[in-house]
Amino acid sequence: SPKKIKNNLLQMIKLAQDKNIPVSLYQIKITPNYGPRYNKMFEQVFIDVAAETNINLLPFFVEPLVTDASLMQKDGIHPNVKAQPIIAEFVASQFTEIMEE
Repeated sequence: SPKKIKNNLLQMIKLAQDKNIPVSLYQIKITPNYGPRYNKMFEQVFIDVAAETNINLLPFFVEPLVTDASLMQKDGIHPNVKAQPIIAEFVASQFTEIMEE
C-alpha cells in the first residue's frame, strides 16, 4: 500500500540521515493498469517523502525512454540493454547537479 511504501522509505531515509549519508529520492511511476486513483496515491508518496525529509526528489529516470519502443523490453514496461547507457548518463547528470549545489 502507498502508506506502507511511505513508511518504509521514511525509515530507510532516517537510517541514512542518522549516519550523515546524503539522500536523494527518485520519483517512481507505475503502469496505468493500477488505475488513476492508485497511481496518484503511489506517485504522491515520493513527493510527500521528499518534502517531509527535505531531500532532493529526482525525476523518474525511465520516463524519457518509454515512448521509444527500441529502448524498451517487449513488455513495454522495462528498459532494455540499449537503454542502460542512456539511463546511466541521466542518473550521472542528476548526481552531478546535486553535487554542484
